[in-house]
Amino acid sequence: MTLKQTLSAGLVSAVMSVWGCAHMSPSPRPLKNEILTQSLSSKVIMFGEIHGRYTRDSNFVIGILPELKKQGYNYLALEMPRYTERIPERESFIKSLVQYVDGEIIKEDIEPDDYYEISVFIAGWMDLIDKARSLDMKIVHYDDDVRDIEFEIDNKREAIASNNLKEQVFDKDPDAKMVVYCGAYHVSEENNSIAGRDITWLAQHLNNLTGNSVFTVSFAKARFSEIKADLSINLGRL
Repeated sequence: MTLKQTLSAGLVSAVMSVWGCAHMSPSPRPLKNEILTQSLSSKVIMFGEIHGRYTRDSNFVIGILPELKKQGYNYLALEMPRYTERIPERESFIKSLVQYVDGEIIKEDIEPDDYYEISVFIAGWMDLIDKARSLDMKIVHYDDDVRDIEFEIDNKREAIASNNLKEQVFDKDPDAKMVVYCGAYHVSEENNSIAGRDITWLAQHLNNLTGNSVFTVSFAKARFSEIKADLSINLGRL
């Protein structure tokens, strides 16, 4: 067992002992302390959320972002398409959010329907973007924009995402430290089978890219226990 696995196991055990039952939400402070310990020796910290209306996961990251910035994490990478040209019209809310990240529009330019869908499908992301901006972090969006099947997850998408981050961040800034915020499965450090396909996830690609310098946090422990992250937790729902 590695040092980070030992720390993770010890932390979760201690938290569960304090709270007395496994289904209750752990206290954020011990979690932050461990993440901030691991981040000192990592190049990438990945946070995997359950997409939807809930904001506790993104709020947790908003709360820890200033401390990560102090440690030299100058990049926030978001699971959104790198390019907007091929985003389907039915996903116009994603296009609006990408344009907002890139400074092409302001909040007041976002259509009410798009604003509503952002709050339904990726609640809290706009607040996360605003927090990163306030810290003068560089925000990149790296996902594969070619979607032949809606919400398709496959090895091609994960590999392209990793290569995009290499081009956008590490090729330009080899010493960069980066926070990645994405869906929970993408932080898995072991293969999983989705719809009969064996997937090598983004976290695995980034570990190969950085020499195993990625620390992964899944906020989906209660729902997707098969995700193999360094730290798997359930913050509960707001």
